[in-house]
Amino acid sequence: MQLSSAAPQDALQQDEALDCSASSAAVPDLSEYTQAAVSTQLGVGTTFTICLAAAGDPPGREAVGAGEPPRSRRQAVMVVDNEPMLLEFAQEALAELGYEATGFASSVVALQALRAEPHRFDVVLTDEAMPQLSGTALAREIRQLRPDIPILLMSGYTSAELSERAQSAGVNGVLRKPLLGNDIAERIAQLLTAGR
Repeated sequence: MQLSSAAPQDALQQDEALDCSASSAAVPDLSEYTQAAVSTQLGVGTTFTICLAAAGDPPGREAVGAGEPPRSRRQAVMVVDNEPMLLEFAQEALAELGYEATGFASSVVALQALRAEPHRFDVVLTDEAMPQLSGTALAREIRQLRPDIPILLMSGYTSAELSERAQSAGVNGVLRKPLLGNDIAERIAQLLTAGR
């Protein structure tokens, strides 16, 4: 079928802005920094264009480049997360800042490693949502071995209940996912400085 008028085809080629207010809960608060458009051409196809905020923090948060993140004095960090990409990200971000980051995909294995060498690590960074042994349960076990070691809990879901559970387990702080390298570095540096 051929179009005899250019108007309908022009209408099909026109970009239409989409409302991105229904952003996924996994990526909160980005709807106001996201734009999308759809362009359709008859016989050619449809193009979706999605524009996200530039790399770094969304406006309103302290910019990543605002200052150098605190560097390590070769402190050893135990990183516990069962999500391979997040585990790798945390290890790489910490290694770039001079930390000796050792990753564990299992909290049970992490606890075994700490029991074998209780003074190997200077700080623990663990996810709350771990199979077999949650982050707060791991923190309780670690506190029996090392009452002095700083422990940071990571979670995509923060609540008053989680804060209370973390505090009662001896956790020093809760970091909300998604994390930025600077978030991790600053909190670890604060805890290590406070422990001196």
